[in-house]
Amino acid sequence: MEGHLEVINSVEEYVRLLEEGDGEASGARRTRYEEAPLEVWFGIVEQHPEWRDWVVGNKTVPVEVLELLSKDPDPGVRVEVASRRKLPESLFWALAADPDPEVRRHIAANPKAPWAVLRRLVDDPVLWVAAAAVGRLAWQDRGAGGDGRRNAGTCSRRGRQGRGPDVRPALDVLTDGLALPPGCDEWAFRLVNADLTSTRGMCWPWPGGVAEAAGPFVEANAGPWPQAPGDGLTAAFDFPGTVGGRFGPTRTVLVVAFAADAVLGRDRHGVRAKRFVVVAVADLHRSVRLGGFAGADLSWADLSGADLRGADLRGADLRGADLSGADLEDADLSGADLRRAALGRAMLGGAGLRGADLVGAGLERARLWCADLRDANLTGAEASDATFGGADLGNADLTGAGLSGAAFGGTKMNRAVLAKAGMVFATLEDADLRGADLTGANLRRAWLERVDFRGAKLDGADLEDAVWDDETRWPDGHNPRADGRPKTGHGEHAPQS
Repeated sequence: MEGHLEVINSVEEYVRLLEEGDGEASGARRTRYEEAPLEVWFGIVEQHPEWRDWVVGNKTVPVEVLELLSKDPDPGVRVEVASRRKLPESLFWALAADPDPEVRRHIAANPKAPWAVLRRLVDDPVLWVAAAAVGRLAWQDRGAGGDGRRNAGTCSRRGRQGRGPDVRPALDVLTDGLALPPGCDEWAFRLVNADLTSTRGMCWPWPGGVAEAAGPFVEANAGPWPQAPGDGLTAAFDFPGTVGGRFGPTRTVLVVAFAADAVLGRDRHGVRAKRFVVVAVADLHRSVRLGGFAGADLSWADLSGADLRGADLRGADLRGADLSGADLEDADLSGADLRRAALGRAMLGGAGLRGADLVGAGLERARLWCADLRDANLTGAEASDATFGGADLGNADLTGAGLSGAAFGGTKMNRAVLAKAGMVFATLEDADLRGADLTGANLRRAWLERVDFRGAKLDGADLEDAVWDDETRWPDGHNPRADGRPKTGHGEHAPQS
């Protein structure tokens, strides 16, 4: 259908066009592309409910009609709505909470689903819904599809987009030195509790044993997750295939093998099979701590609360990983990919993070004293109430970072980029900000005593109610009092040259 498109002016015209058939130039095809007044769409839905799914498929159907049909009692109609890419964010959220898991799965698989909606669906109680969400998130991180977040501040200044070719798959690390058992064709791994039980109570055998699914198997299920009790056993090829560790703590890992003829369903992240041979047991935390995963793929791994002191994680892929509360003191994370990783309350004292990619990472209340963050990319990171005392942030990029209440006492931040950073109530006593870019930064009520701002850019920075003293050194030509921002604090607020 090239060129001008006509308008369908009545319910009767719409029905007549549908009844013409579905040929290339037929009236039915026209109903997929042509516009109609809002009252006509509502009339079709009310008078001809059998055509509701056809209405959803129209490329020009108004949002108001999609909102109406998103509440349709027929889950099949709601599935059609969830499959539409052109949905407002409010509908993505509404359908992500739909009572029917198939509707939620279609939202999780929608290439335009917002990142925040997918993150919520990772915790969905239905396995294949959560798996679809994790798969879509992992696919976005690797630079394919999504809501544009990757291109809007999710690439480091080094141009990193997705896992590099030198990053080792987790499965290669876990199977290093092992031989496939006779009759088996591929490797996978499974997360279990310390007593080798799954979160659903199944007891997996020790190495040398075979785990068998009870059946019956759902023939229509071609995916990696069971849809009914007994519908196969699952294992993963990578940590996204574990749905962020939801099926048990990642500390205990079973390395398993399977035969091709035992496979019931699979995708790029995991496999569902009739049986697995257990080959080895690994302690993931210990392996990471001893350096086994340097340069390896740990994206979406659950390492929360892990003791990883001194771990060698140089160049590791930790995108989306949960490291909240982990002890990473003196760990080497230089060049690591930590985009959107959860590091809240993590202990990172003395850690090496030079050149690390922390775009969008969560560092709330993390402790980064004396950490090396030179050349690191923290664009859009959330580090409220974090402690950076004595850290080196030279040449780091903190554009748009959330740093309210963060402590930067004695921190080196020379030539750092802090444009539009939120630094309300931040404490920066004795910090070195020479040559830093604080354009548009929010420094309201920040403590700036003895800070060295010489050569820094403060254009548009908000210094309302900030506190400084006679030893605070300002860029040439910058006079806070002349800018119309009288302050209360210690001493006279005169600029220093």
